Amino acid sequence: MTGNSSRRLRVQKAKIELNYNKILLMAIVLMPLAVSASAAPIYVDNTTTACSSNPSSNYDPKTDTCGNGSHTVYKTFQSAADIANPGDIIIVKDGIYNEGKDYVVKINRAGTSESWITFKAENKWGAVIDGGSSREGIHLGKGAKYIRIEDFEIKNVTTAIISNYISSPSYVYIYGNHIHNAATTGIYLAYVSNYFTIDSNIIHDVYTAGDSLYHGIYLSRNPSNTTIINNIIYNIPNGWPIHLYYKDAGSVQSNTKIINNTFADTNPNKDGHILVAAPSPNLRIENNIFYNPKTAAIQAYVSNSGQGVVVRNNLTNAGTICIGSYCSGYTFSDNLTGTNPSFDKSSSRDYHLQQTSQAKDTGLNTNAPALDFDGDSRPQGAAVDIGADEYKR
Repeated sequence: MTGNSSRRLRVQKAKIELNYNKILLMAIVLMPLAVSASAAPIYVDNTTTACSSNPSSNYDPKTDTCGNGSHTVYKTFQSAADIANPGDIIIVKDGIYNEGKDYVVKINRAGTSESWITFKAENKWGAVIDGGSSREGIHLGKGAKYIRIEDFEIKNVTTAIISNYISSPSYVYIYGNHIHNAATTGIYLAYVSNYFTIDSNIIHDVYTAGDSLYHGIYLSRNPSNTTIINNIIYNIPNGWPIHLYYKDAGSVQSNTKIINNTFADTNPNKDGHILVAAPSPNLRIENNIFYNPKTAAIQAYVSNSGQGVVVRNNLTNAGTICIGSYCSGYTFSDNLTGTNPSFDKSSSRDYHLQQTSQAKDTGLNTNAPALDFDGDSRPQGAAVDIGADEYKR
């Protein structure tokens, strides 16, 4: 074989390996979206005309359905949740869903790594899960695995909007929801919950008057491999937007990633937007905006010395990035303090960046999600932007 032929062969082999790696990476990125190609949509519609308008068949009270074939319609959210199988896509029509006693809906079914079960509002925020100021919104039971919850408005509960209290689900993707007006917690992950991703949600107005222990996202005991990305969290006046809490001796929260979120508003009685009160090996806090926290962006409440906690490329208009004697156990780099993020209209809750924002092109590309809160690609410039929004060129 000649030298030129040998070089051409090596180049071709390198191209094949590069293309293979690109395909593999894309498969990993899209894994949470995996569903069975053969699955027919299952619909939820609680309107009185849902069945009468369906020409396939009449309502069957035994199964709580009407229709057949490729267009089965369930009258209640819970009925559809109870029969969901791997690969099923449960599409919830516009309307207010306030069924149930202790929770509006409990999900206790499992998909697979190749075929997730998806619960999705037909129109973004058109399907409203309303606790009626008396119960939990969505409860994830111990059997819940490979579940995706997308595009709902969930509100008015006396406990948590989405919770896995006293259960241990895993592989759950919570995406694009509007979560608000909870008396205790927006999203509560406890016990041994694994591989949760909380992506591109708006969470706000979580509080009970006079109490200081209610939060936007609350991790308690031993959740591991939790990824919190692209969320906008504001008006948590009696707690923290994110609280990591160990509760029991020996509890450890491993591999938590808090990346490219935007936090806003002050708790006048508590420092920071993130409270780290749990042993948190390999915690990553990167590319976040902390707007108007009290005193600092982060409060370090327990020791994480030698645990690989990294805080980098964050921006805050507060004077310091971390407060507490345990901050010394963290690794800090390239954080901006005393810096206004320059939002479009923060007074009207528009947290998009202005063209002049110092959050532009100052983030870290390494762990940044490929898309921002609006679904725009990152980066648009020389580097990713800090916060949930990537300024669109």
